[in-house]
Amino acid sequence: MAEDDEVVESEWKSLLDALPDTRLLVREDRTVAYANRAFRERYGYSTVEGRRCHELIFRFGTRLSPF
Repeated sequence: MAEDDEVVESEWKSLLDALPDTRLLVREDRTVAYANRAFRERYGYSTVEGRRCHELIFRFGTRLSPF
């Protein structure tokens, strides 16, 4: 990753972590690209990147919706 890209990524992560509400950035395949600090604290995770969003929120191994 180029140095400029790393700076931009660091800045948007800092912005998301400053929000009091929980936020997830989810890829098309429903894996988590990033979870902000509020999400990690509320649900008790230290890292979540790469896991499926429904596993984190509902603690289920399969998704509940076809969408």
